[in-house]
Amino acid sequence: MKVVFRRYYWQLRYFSFKIINNEPDAEDIVQDAFLNFWHAIKDRQMVPGNIQAYLYRMVRNRSINYLERRQMLDDRSTTVQEHFHEWEARTDEIAMQQELFRRISEKFALLTPIQMQVMELLYIEGLSVAEVASQLNTTANNVRNHKARAVERLQTIFKTAILLLIIFFLIFS
Repeated sequence: MKVVFRRYYWQLRYFSFKIINNEPDAEDIVQDAFLNFWHAIKDRQMVPGNIQAYLYRMVRNRSINYLERRQMLDDRSTTVQEHFHEWEARTDEIAMQQELFRRISEKFALLTPIQMQVMELLYIEGLSVAEVASQLNTTANNVRNHKARAVERLQTIFKTAILLLIIFFLIFS
């Protein structure tokens, strides 16, 4: 379960956040999905054939349910059904972005542990260089150096600066 959680948590959280646009609730949705996944394995001895697809489907459905509940609470004049197809199309688009993000994350695993940690804190967590330096108990200059080496390594891995720009664009969007 630890391996599954570590592998999919951040991707699923990003996926849910892109659907519902609410980070704390996206975290709750993903945690609930993992809890249900754990109960399915523990209580029913059921292990899905494709764990990734199973978790994404659970998070997708819970995110859409969240939007439906929010829609009903907002008591808007439009109905949930009018927006369902829009949400469904949006989740498919986000799923494709997420798959690309997953593949990029695999390349990040080729960085040194400190480079990977610096890049995650800067680009995934959105911390400033000073905040990263404080959290890692180092200097801002060291953080910048690790970032520069990580970028060089990624350029080597991806072989083109254009692909690297696409990666950073996806991380920022």
